[in-house]
Amino acid sequence: MIEPLTPPSTPVREDAPRCISSPRSPVSPSLPVYNQQIADLCIIRVSMENTHGNLYKSILCYFLIFCLFLQLTSQDKSRIVIQKALHKHNIESCKPDDFQLVQLLSEGRELTIPDTANVYYAMNTSANFDFVLRRRVKIS
Repeated sequence: MIEPLTPPSTPVREDAPRCISSPRSPVSPSLPVYNQQIADLCIIRVSMENTHGNLYKSILCYFLIFCLFLQLTSQDKSRIVIQKALHKHNIESCKPDDFQLVQLLSEGRELTIPDTANVYYAMNTSANFDFVLRRRVKIS
């Protein structure tokens, strides 16, 4: 029987909700896990930003908060990752071009992933693989 693999626990910012659940996959050296790049795959956690700060898209059931995870390949550009995240958040009516992808680093720092970047290679691998979708500020 194949044992399920749970991603390692990682520190979460104090002001962010805690993740209780995690994606499960069979044990295999080539399958992606959260916070590790294996071969050309990894799992990232993506939240949506609202006007009150970061809010993880979640299902609240008996006080448990579930986070959204995405599988990322070495071929995924920013627009595709944003599109996947919007789809998983059930917000397909929004255009990916209205958002930017930002990696949350330690001590309140952030890394904005360029629009044309390959996210797998542009992300900071020494930080947690935690990202936020942020609406672009429209300059008029």
